[in-house]
Amino acid sequence: MVADLFHYGHANFLKQARQCGDYLIVGIHSDQVVGGYKRLPIMSM
Repeated sequence: MVADLFHYGHANFLKQARQCGDYLIVGIHSDQVVGGYKRLPIMSM
């Protein structure tokens, strides 16, 4: 999942994902990495 503007639906997705296992690991990519395969972000880091 790549999310630019974080909203309630994203939080709900992460809560549900966490219930599927013992750990939930979340990573953060730079704007440049995401821009290579998605559109450029609305809110830059």
